[in-house]
Amino acid sequence: MEVKSPKAGNILIRQRGTKFHAGENVYLGKDFTIHAQIAGTVSFKKGKDNRTWVSIIPALNEVKETVAPVAKAKPAAATVAPSAPKAAAKPDNLTKVEGIGPKIAELLHAEGIITFADLAATSTDKLQSILTSAGPRFTAHNPGTWPAQADLAAKGEWDKLKEWQDQLDGGKVTSSSEEE
Repeated sequence: MEVKSPKAGNILIRQRGTKFHAGENVYLGKDFTIHAQIAGTVSFKKGKDNRTWVSIIPALNEVKETVAPVAKAKPAAATVAPSAPKAAAKPDNLTKVEGIGPKIAELLHAEGIITFADLAATSTDKLQSILTSAGPRFTAHNPGTWPAQADLAAKGEWDKLKEWQDQLDGGKVTSSSEEE
């Protein structure tokens, strides 16, 4: 019997239903076709409930290729470590400021704004430029009230902040609160 060595992405078995089940280094298409994820040798094994499992045993040179990217990833982690001591202060949950969601909080953290005091000290022009540089998805947000909300949060005046946030709509002053 001839041993086949398929390449990554090749169809191994085209079937209706799961007569053969996907094992290691293969994947099942939505039409139950079994495809190879990597190059190697096809292996068939009987398993629980008399099921036949199809796997790919990686070629020796395939294993060497998967080891190389892991070695390159360690220097990248070393470049992240020096920035950690910079954040000596415990980061605050900036999403408590109305109008700031998790993604905007990530943008602010990337710019070094990690506490309510940092946010309160940042000008609205700087905040708007951060949002604009992040792309069109964030330009609709108005950071006009964020520094003032952050100032109340930094001072621990949560009752005043909550009362003011009840009048805001997504961090923006609404027209109905101006009339009252």
